[in-house]
Amino acid sequence: MNISISKEDFPELSHLNYENLPWKKKDEKGEGFFGDFKKTVSGSNQDFSQYYLQKTEFTQYDKNNYPKFLKITSDSDYYDSYLKVRSYAPVVFSHIRELDKISNTEMLASLEYSINSKHLSKAFASGGRSANPILYTHDKKYLIKTISKEEKNILLSMLPQFHEKMGKAYSLLCRIYGLYRIQVLNKADTHILLMKNMNELSDKSLILLFDLKGSTVDRNILTKQDLAYLNDSKNSKGLSRRQKATELVTKYTGKVFKDKDIMELSFKFKLNKSSASSLIECLRDDTNILKKFNLTDYSLLVSVHRKEEEDFTKLHPPVRIMSSSKGELMYSFSVIDFLVEYNLNKNIEKNFKLLRHYVRGDNDNNISAEEPERYANRMV
Repeated sequence: MNISISKEDFPELSHLNYENLPWKKKDEKGEGFFGDFKKTVSGSNQDFSQYYLQKTEFTQYDKNNYPKFLKITSDSDYYDSYLKVRSYAPVVFSHIRELDKISNTEMLASLEYSINSKHLSKAFASGGRSANPILYTHDKKYLIKTISKEEKNILLSMLPQFHEKMGKAYSLLCRIYGLYRIQVLNKADTHILLMKNMNELSDKSLILLFDLKGSTVDRNILTKQDLAYLNDSKNSKGLSRRQKATELVTKYTGKVFKDKDIMELSFKFKLNKSSASSLIECLRDDTNILKKFNLTDYSLLVSVHRKEEEDFTKLHPPVRIMSSSKGELMYSFSVIDFLVEYNLNKNIEKNFKLLRHYVRGDNDNNISAEEPERYANRMV
C-alpha cells in the first residue's frame, strides 16, 4: 500500500514540509529512519527533536468552512458556533499510522460523522475507573478518548521513545495515531487521543475480557452473592464449580473482568512455554520504558476468544495475538492507560487505601496505586 499524507484531508497541516521526512531517507547502512533515530538519541548531530515538539497553529472552523464530514447544517445548534483544532507532533503520528499501513482515506472513512452518529448509543465504552469517556468508531477499528492536560504533557515528554517502540513488532503498548486539542467557542477546551482498538479479534468470538493490574484490592466485578453461589457445594443443583463459573461468565457478558475475578473463576492462560516467555519478555521491555517516565496504574488488557477459522496469528504482530497451547483459544494482549504519573496524588491515594483496609481489618494490601518500580515488577 502506498501511504501518502494528504494536505487536503488535514488542512491544519498544510504548512508542513512532507517532502523531506527523515524516515523517507536511508542512511549509509540502509537502516532508514529508526537507524537514524537511534543515532539521534545517542548524541548524533542529526536532530529530529523538531518533529516531537511540533504543534500546528489552531485551525478555526465555522459555518463557512466546516469540514464536510461533520455534516453541520443551518438547522444545527452548532451552525453559528466555531471550533478550533490543533494537532501535536503531526509528522510523528503520521509515521506511526504509516507503520501500521493506515491511509488517511481509510481513517477518515472510520471517522465519518454521518455513519458514526447512527451508532452513538452503542459507541461509548467504559474506561475502567477512568472518568474520561471513550468513543468507538462505527467499525470498531479506532477509539477516541479525552485526556487531561497532564496526560497530554506526559505523552509528549515520552514521544521519542514511544515512537521507536511503535516501530517494533514486539510491543504491547496501545497504538496511538493522533493527539489533538479542540476548543469550542473558546470555552470547552479538550485534549483527545486517536488510538487503535487493541482488541483486534472479532467480537463474535469473544468469551472473556480482562483488565489486569497485578492488584487484588477492589479489583473485581463478581459480587459476594456470586462468590457464595460459586463456592456453595451444598446447593449446586448438580452443577460443578466450573459449570457455575461458566454461568457467571454468561451473566456478565460484555463486562470487563479484573484481577480478583480471574482468581475466583480459576481461569488460566494456556500458553506454551515459548509463547509465555515471549509475552513476559515483551511486557518487561514495555514496562521498563514506562517506569523510566515514572508511570503507574496501567493495565494489561486481555481478550479471550474461541478459535476462528482464519489464523489471525499470521495476520497480526507476534505477541499481541497468540493461540493457546492446544489451539482451541486465541488471546489478544495489550498495555493500555499508561499515561498516569506516580505523583503526590497517587502517593496519597496509596496511603489512603492502605489506611482504609487497615481500619477494616483487611490484610490484603495489594492495591493498584504503587510506585513505578514495584508496579512494573508486579506486572511481570
